[in-house]
Amino acid sequence: MLFERLFYELKLRWITMVLVPCLILISVVIMAYIMYLFHADPSRLLLSELEMFLPLAASVIIGSIITQEPALELQLTLPRKYHNTGIIRTGIVLVWTACVAACSLGIMAAFRLFMLPGFTLSWPVVVRFFMMQLIWLAPLLWFAMLGLCCAVLTKSMAACSTILGIVWLIDFASTGFIAENAWLRPFLLFPTFTF
Repeated sequence: MLFERLFYELKLRWITMVLVPCLILISVVIMAYIMYLFHADPSRLLLSELEMFLPLAASVIIGSIITQEPALELQLTLPRKYHNTGIIRTGIVLVWTACVAACSLGIMAAFRLFMLPGFTLSWPVVVRFFMMQLIWLAPLLWFAMLGLCCAVLTKSMAACSTILGIVWLIDFASTGFIAENAWLRPFLLFPTFTF
């Protein structure tokens, strides 16, 4: 029953939920290859894709699938509540984006496009692996939940996307300032961008 429900939700919105993160990944890889052809280091761009672009895209997707439901009246008359549908769709977006990010980071590590700081070399391999995953996991969860909250509170995709974009731009533009102030560090969403 659960797999049928997941397949049904994917069939309804597969372009939004599945194709958008893949298109972001493909476009960033193409730009990284162009940078490589011009003898520039593409590792910063590839890492930015994981911690900056995918979380923003996932949050906008979550905002759109929560606010835009063409059959909302029908959903509200069914025994299964609409918030269950929203949670299932949010989970699909999060799991798929996490799979794309984890595979992308694994490929980057295999091609040595991503190196951990020197002090982590003495750590166990499992701890280093999970530390690498936190690069994309923390911004993804932060932006996804912000997108979900904005979608529920505003009930408008335009307002939700605008709030997400403003938060993303503020955090991107003031990364150095946020890193310097201890009380703002919990809001530092792009820590590898500062180095």
